[in-house]
Amino acid sequence: MLSTIAGETDDPDAIRNLLQNHPVFLSLEPHLSTEARRAAYARSLTVAAGVAVPYPLHIIKTDIIRIERVWGLAK
Repeated sequence: MLSTIAGETDDPDAIRNLLQNHPVFLSLEPHLSTEARRAAYARSLTVAAGVAVPYPLHIIKTDIIRIERVWGLAK
């Protein structure tokens, strides 16, 4: 999901729109942290130096890694 969205646009508002309408995100959203939800829904511009993907995707990617560890899916 994240790589598909990142490949479509780097515009934060377009990314948020794609995220909010993606079926994978809809099932993931209840498990996200407050920070990741804010990144997915907020309309403010955030610049993260040294981050290879747009900010909303970076935050959600980080949260997915956290969820996978908590659920024992990643080591």
